[in-house]
Amino acid sequence: MIAKEVENHVDDDGYVPVICGLSRCNKGDIDAAWEGVRYALRPRIHTFIATSEIHMRHKLRKTPEEVIQIASEMVAYARSLGCEDVEFSPEDAGRSDTEFLYRILTEVIKAGATMLNTPDTVGYTLPSEFGSLIAKIKANTLGAENVIISTHCQNDLGRSIYP
Repeated sequence: MIAKEVENHVDDDGYVPVICGLSRCNKGDIDAAWEGVRYALRPRIHTFIATSEIHMRHKLRKTPEEVIQIASEMVAYARSLGCEDVEFSPEDAGRSDTEFLYRILTEVIKAGATMLNTPDTVGYTLPSEFGSLIAKIKANTLGAENVIISTHCQNDLGRSIYP
């Protein structure tokens, strides 16, 4: 309804709003997200999967290789539906192994991701650490120069401001 209600209004400068649906990396969620945004002039599907060791082991019960495979397949699946703008997030990136982040982000770019969103899901990372992480992702992820890099920061632990 949002995609229809917004009416895809083009403003005086020619800007058309992006209407985005968020989904876990599974077909059912991606199908629901696509159904919600497919009528927008600029639809986007934003899909995510956990990448920190603690989340992969205890929440997903998946190996790093399985997580990479799922992420790549689901980004490709979202593209196959006709969605040309697919955003991917490595959930809990702030606590994820950086080498693993470079690998999974490289693979989702190959699968068709157009935007990489790096979330500090639980607000674990200090601002300087998070800035360094983004710089390292840009420098070490193959294809990063061809996608938009965005962030999603939290302040759950009150670490966003420090002396």
